[in-house]
Amino acid sequence: MSLDFGELTFSLTQTRSMYRARCELGGEWQPGELQPFQNLELSPAACVLNYGQGLFEGLKAYRANDGRILLFRPAMNAARLRNGCRRRMKPLDLELLCAAEGAVAGHGDGRVSRDDLQEIIVIIRGTGWFSPVEKATLDLIHRNYRFTSAAEKLYHTELSNWPKN
Repeated sequence: MSLDFGELTFSLTQTRSMYRARCELGGEWQPGELQPFQNLELSPAACVLNYGQGLFEGLKAYRANDGRILLFRPAMNAARLRNGCRRRMKPLDLELLCAAEGAVAGHGDGRVSRDDLQEIIVIIRGTGWFSPVEKATLDLIHRNYRFTSAAEKLYHTELSNWPKN
């Protein structure tokens, strides 16, 4: 099979299989499996129907001639999903929290350095605006993590220059 990415569309391309994973309320996601392509069940009480509180983003995958699995624009897919979550105004941005935790876990003296904070700022700038969710998350990080003096200075100077929404 020869794959021409220029010919791919965002319309339905029915396949033999689909990947399905499950998570029970209050539980953790379980490993999924490939299943024959089929309709999905959705409860009439699902919040996505009643309150528009859902977010769905599909990812297309194709098998190349050499057997490799190719993902169609996964970075753009992730960006759309991330931006959709931002619009939903989740209370905190998990990616920023993970970046802060990753910066201090087992590194140096346990403080957020200027370079660490710069990496967090790059994540935020990638969206083009500083949302209330990101501000709340960054404020929480600032209150709960120790910053080096250089990071503290960057925190105050950088944030004062950002547009507020």
